[in-house]
Amino acid sequence: MNFQALIDDYLIGLGMTAGAIIGITDGAVRAVAGPGFNLKAGEGLKIISSYKSVSDVLIYGIVLNGIKYMGIGNDGRSIYGKRGSEGCTCVKTGQYIVIGVFNGSLNPDTGYQTVENLADRIISSGN
Repeated sequence: MNFQALIDDYLIGLGMTAGAIIGITDGAVRAVAGPGFNLKAGEGLKIISSYKSVSDVLIYGIVLNGIKYMGIGNDGRSIYGKRGSEGCTCVKTGQYIVIGVFNGSLNPDTGYQTVENLADRIISSGN
């Protein structure tokens, strides 16, 4: 599976400003896109650990590329964050976590759904 093409086509191509796919066990970046966007050391592992406690996301937020987003939800599959008019979503698949970041030009619900849709696509491929 070409993760870079998936991010380019289904996140960036649909209006997200940045995106990444990380391994669910090690937090290692499998693909990343967006101007100047990359996960800093330890951010992938922190995202993974955020799934273990729903309240941690609400208390501590989410940090992506060194930027902290206020945690506004964690349903066990998806984590949602907000920073002013910007937002982020992390969605767990069987083997990966899909991460998307959007700015104020994209409706938050559209941003969240865009990442959910890519995660569903990866799940349907067996990952």
